[in-house]
Amino acid sequence: MKTILALLMLCVCSVAFSQKIKNLKSEIDSSKMTIKYDLDGPKGQKFLISLYISTDGGQSYSREITTAEGEIGAGITPGKKKKIVWDTSTEAGIDIKNIKITLKADATGMPPKKKGKK
Repeated sequence: MKTILALLMLCVCSVAFSQKIKNLKSEIDSSKMTIKYDLDGPKGQKFLISLYISTDGGQSYSREITTAEGEIGAGITPGKKKKIVWDTSTEAGIDIKNIKITLKADATGMPPKKKGKK
């Protein structure tokens, strides 16, 4: 019974917190990659946005990119047309034409409570 309850909770949490990143697109210009995305979430919620790459055709995304700039890192709020720029020349041994990217959004706190009448 405990196992079933734990699995049910895992499924509910996965559904409740999935699909925060939408419309993920990237463009390559010389050694710079521009990544655009929309971030869904409650108003006031802040997220930690992380960029990961795959060099094995999408089998794994184990390499985190920490040199990108823009709407990445901690404190990112929901909205449309978010932008990240990554200078790929800062990463040794990367063939930019043969990588895949993914973004991960982790909630970093609860959104502020609405003020109302008691």
